Amino acid sequence: MSAPESEAEFQQLLQLLKDSQSTSYVTIAALTVLVYIFLKASALADPLLCLDQQVEYMWCSNKWSLAKGLYIWVKLDAVCQMMQLMSCRIGILALPPCYSKHFSISTQWYPTICRVFIQVEGLAATIIVGTVDIVLLLRVYVLYGNSKKMLIFLIPLVLCEVILIPLLGCYAFSVPRFLTLYAIPALAVVQYLLASFIQAIHIMATVIHNTNIISEMPLIRLFAQDGIIWFIAVLHIHYKHRYHSWAVGRPTLAEVNIAMSCTLYSIIASRVLLNTKMTLMKTDNLTTLTLQNGEMELQFMGTADTDMTGPGNL
Repeated sequence: MSAPESEAEFQQLLQLLKDSQSTSYVTIAALTVLVYIFLKASALADPLLCLDQQVEYMWCSNKWSLAKGLYIWVKLDAVCQMMQLMSCRIGILALPPCYSKHFSISTQWYPTICRVFIQVEGLAATIIVGTVDIVLLLRVYVLYGNSKKMLIFLIPLVLCEVILIPLLGCYAFSVPRFLTLYAIPALAVVQYLLASFIQAIHIMATVIHNTNIISEMPLIRLFAQDGIIWFIAVLHIHYKHRYHSWAVGRPTLAEVNIAMSCTLYSIIASRVLLNTKMTLMKTDNLTTLTLQNGEMELQFMGTADTDMTGPGNL
């Protein structure tokens, strides 16, 4: 082997180690954020924490529901995933260098460990993405009046996303990057959910434009205030992660955004569930008001002691 070739391989190895170290640092930061939020005892400074509300509406609630189950799953699953990622990286760094399935140095045993590691990492990321999309799906489902037709369409959509991500998942580093197809299902589902959410908000805003009942509709008000923000946040994470992997990232940095993305997904999903659960539990004695706008009819819920006045026909 000539000296230039040996020097090039040595530089490649150094870059590999630096990028692997950077990925480990990001993973540690993601785990730190999750543990901090998970164990924080007060919510005086950070609106994302709200442990007192978590204890009241989720942890200490005797009644089990889909929202509570998803909330606990998102919290514990994300922490376990970050701990698993960190333990794998510590174990890999303690052994002769080995980086997923793209690079392997050492005996025949260590590449096997790396292949298992990258498969577990990909599965964990797919699970957390699917969970977040289920939470967003539930918001769209509730916003469309618990429509079974909408649910029948949305559930297969998310299931197809979770199935297609690993089937199409590949990083094409030695051939044109347009063959990288794994991100398309996730982006398509989130964009559709966001479009459906905005459409529903727009329809309701049009119907209630000339009424004074918005203050008596806490769930709709909550969705209008923070719903679009969370959808856009998830979409931004998708685009940022994919752009970094496709356009500017080196192959050895392909995993650098996974840990932090999973952490942000967990925070977003748990916050959405907590807000919705808190609003529903604070709103008792619900009554309904029906508004009509031409052929369109919408039903809104409010408390029995509020004045649900407003024209019945707009």
